[in-house]
Amino acid sequence: MIVTPEVSWIAIAPDLVLALGAAVVLLVEVQWKPPSRILGYVTALTLVASIGLSVLQWIVAGDAVAAGDVQTLLAFSSMVTMDGLAVYARFALLIATGLGLLAGWRFVEGLGRRGAEGLALVLLATTGFSIMVASNNLVMMFLGLEVGSIALYVLAGMTRERAESDEAAIKYFLLGSFASALFIYGVALI
Repeated sequence: MIVTPEVSWIAIAPDLVLALGAAVVLLVEVQWKPPSRILGYVTALTLVASIGLSVLQWIVAGDAVAAGDVQTLLAFSSMVTMDGLAVYARFALLIATGLGLLAGWRFVEGLGRRGAEGLALVLLATTGFSIMVASNNLVMMFLGLEVGSIALYVLAGMTRERAESDEAAIKYFLLGSFASALFIYGVALI
């Protein structure tokens, strides 16, 4: 008999919303080619929905701790956790992403048609780092680190008109590759 892991959709709901939001931003751009303001609204709606789900996680985690049910805090064969630290870190990450997008909105508008790609990459990077903070396993932590980092590699090279952008993307990729190799080597030693 094959034992299937217990699936807790609330444990990964903010991550799912962020990933689907990135896909929606790209699909809206391809289908309707709206002004960047509309794409900003879609991104903001995605972040607000993810923050709302994080608040729901906070409530569920608080109820589970109060009831003494620690198993509710773990999902996917104990690879993802929903404890107070993970929920708080995810909440802080989402707030920082929203503030960063507000601060860099003129840059997104300056990208023109590539603004949708930039917004989707920011949402995917946030998804990866959100997976990383909620991981209870080193493999999941590495997976989240790589999802977030790969999106940031591409984001570093978004402005192809500037030579510094290409240089920054290559340097960041090389540094990230060595850091990932060291991380995996350390995990193998444990």
